[in-house]
Amino acid sequence: MPQAKRPPNPWLTALHIAGSLILPVIGLTVALCAAWLYRDAPIDFLDGVFKLLPPVSSWLTWGYLLIGATYFPIHLTNRRYGPGIALGQIAVVWLIVGALLAALHWQPDLVPFPIQLPEFRPTAGLCFALLFSQVMAAVFFDSARGVHWWQAPLFGSFWSSFAFILLFYPVSYAGTNIALLSRMAVEFGVLATVGVLLLIPYWLCRSLVRPLPGYGGY
Repeated sequence: MPQAKRPPNPWLTALHIAGSLILPVIGLTVALCAAWLYRDAPIDFLDGVFKLLPPVSSWLTWGYLLIGATYFPIHLTNRRYGPGIALGQIAVVWLIVGALLAALHWQPDLVPFPIQLPEFRPTAGLCFALLFSQVMAAVFFDSARGVHWWQAPLFGSFWSSFAFILLFYPVSYAGTNIALLSRMAVEFGVLATVGVLLLIPYWLCRSLVRPLPGYGGY
């Protein structure tokens, strides 16, 4: 008579999940830190492309552009482990971000150099929109898996960028004198372009980050 299969050890399962999250969490943290560090660096070369007043460089920075890069580590995690670990990656990183922002708000002398936090409304709008769009990146990537390798990362970046734009600008700037529609159109074009360009490193990483059984087909 065959013996009943023993259930997996929950502690070993938890350790396996934690180990799977280490590199994804580091990757997403690095991408978010890059966007934060370059939040005040203007993108000057687009002034000649978009003939707007005020010029694009007065508000569009490299930090906004690098928001599109935050979806890249999520795509790689989703490719390898599936949406469950990708959503865990997002949750862990944003728990860290939330704890850090709270600590800096209540104890600004925790770091040895001064940090000027932005205004509350744009910061809250950015965090909310970015968190939601990253969750959408995990969901849309998984739903777009197919025979074409570019399909899942491209659709994931496209729809997550669209979700970010639709949330960030109205939440942060509705009711102000900022031209919402023009800014939303410009940034969506920038983020969509970033999503297309990131297909190059994604293609290069395909042989290094192979999907586990059950997550192939792209």
